[in-house]
Amino acid sequence: MDTHVARFRIENRSGSVRVRAEPGSGVEVNGGVIEPQEDGSVLVRGAKGGSKSLDVVVPEGADIVVGTASGSVDVTGDVGIARVACKSGSIRIERANDVDARTHSGSVTVGECEGECRAVVVSGSVQIDSAASASVAAVSGSVRVGEVDAAEVKTVSGTVVVGANATGHVRVKSVSGTVEVSVPDARSPETRLKSMSGSIRCDCPQGEDGQIEIKTVSGTIRVLCR
Repeated sequence: MDTHVARFRIENRSGSVRVRAEPGSGVEVNGGVIEPQEDGSVLVRGAKGGSKSLDVVVPEGADIVVGTASGSVDVTGDVGIARVACKSGSIRIERANDVDARTHSGSVTVGECEGECRAVVVSGSVQIDSAASASVAAVSGSVRVGEVDAAEVKTVSGTVVVGANATGHVRVKSVSGTVEVSVPDARSPETRLKSMSGSIRCDCPQGEDGQIEIKTVSGTIRVLCR
C-alpha cells in the first residue's frame, strides 16, 4: 500500500463477514479473493456460489467499507473509518474513529467511536457505548447511547436512553416510547421538553451546560442526574 491509511472495500453477497484489525501491514483473507485497485485501495470479494462466511484481517487503523446482502458483520480491533451496510443482519463494531452503520433488519452495536457515529435501522435495536457524537434513525427497536457529547435520535417506537455529558446538543424525537436522558450530577443543561400525551420529569435545574431537546407524541420523558 502506498497510501498513508490503508483502505479496504469488502463485499460478500450472502454470508457473515468478520473483519479483524491487527498491528502490522499484513492482509489475510479466508473465504474470498483479494483484488488490488488502481487508486491504492484493496477490494476483497467473498467466494462465489452459495452462502459462505468471509474472514478478513486488515492493518490496525485501516478504513473499511463493508457490504453484504444477508449475513452479520463483526468488526474487531481498532479501525479508522468504518462504513457498513447490510440488508438483513446485525452489525457489530468494536472500536473506530468514525462509524456509518446501516441495516434494514438487524441490530447495530458499537463499542467506542472517537468521532461521529451514525446508525440507521428499520427493524432492530441500536447500542452505542461511547461516541463524540451520535446520529441514530430507527423505526422500531430500542436505542441506547452510553456516553456522548452530542446526539440526534429519531425513532418511531421504542425506548431511547442517552447518557449525555452535557457539553453539546442532544436532540430526540420519538412518536411512542419512553425517552430518558441522564447527565452528570454537577451539570445544569438547558432543557426543552415536550410530550403531547405522556408525563415529563426533569431532575436537573436549568442552566447552560449543553442543550437537551426532547419531543414525543405519546411517551414518557425523563431527564435525570447520575
